[in-house]
Amino acid sequence: MSNAQDKRTEIETKTCGIVMPIAAMGDAYSEEHWRRVRRILQRAVERAGMQPKLVWENPEIDVIQSAILQNLYENDVVICDVSGLNPNVMLEAGLRLSTKRPTIIVTDKEVKPPFDISNIGYIDYQRDLEYNAIEKFIDTLSEKIKSVSTAAANGTYKSFVEQFTFETVTPATVNVTAEDFLRDQIAFLTSTVRRIEIRQRNEFSGSRMGVASPRIRNPRSFRLLADLTPEIAQRVELKLDALDGFGVCTVDLNDDGKYIFSISLSEDSKFSRTEGLSILKSIIDEGESDSLPF
Repeated sequence: MSNAQDKRTEIETKTCGIVMPIAAMGDAYSEEHWRRVRRILQRAVERAGMQPKLVWENPEIDVIQSAILQNLYENDVVICDVSGLNPNVMLEAGLRLSTKRPTIIVTDKEVKPPFDISNIGYIDYQRDLEYNAIEKFIDTLSEKIKSVSTAAANGTYKSFVEQFTFETVTPATVNVTAEDFLRDQIAFLTSTVRRIEIRQRNEFSGSRMGVASPRIRNPRSFRLLADLTPEIAQRVELKLDALDGFGVCTVDLNDDGKYIFSISLSEDSKFSRTEGLSILKSIIDEGESDSLPF
């Protein structure tokens, strides 16, 4: 058998895991919708020359949680569909991102991905699954699968966790065991899932299609531009999400590298627009002085 044939055989036997919702999520996402999305993702994986596999499927393991964990850590590539910000999907995506293996995020962009994922990069598709748009999405996704798989095989793939270093206040680089790192990541992901659930309750209330109506119609909305580091911007967003009365908070990075904080006060908020803006400025000032208690 030639070297080219050997390479083709190796690629064909690789597995690409799929993380996605399966149950209906309100009127916007029916079970049939997710079945169609699953077939689309499977087609993209097959077009890339790999074997698609739902992460909860493993004939060798009876306990579904064990099957999910094993597949998340062993599959050559994993695709995570975060459309609708399903908490289970977000947790599984976070666990996969804690490894050094290739991970691809996809979304229909109907609900804005949280700050933690928006910086990773993702491939989007139309939620109505229109044929021509989906064909283009399948081509883009299959090329991405082949690209990250080849990079991993060549040792040039840079994973999410490899983009960070851990330093003490001295500062000096320290080594962190895999167990300690995973424990910290799971605690952080649990907190993130909790924030997603709070945000979903706020954004989906009063909107059958999952569009955040407070962003459009709430007269007590305001925006603020701030020149911050990504770490401080994330800490400020965490603080805002925990405040009562701040119904919807989004953080976007503009072309100048500055962060835009968009706030919509909830209907029962005790704060006026002026008071809300003052609170936001105060939290940002605390973040810049590194005095936030988290």
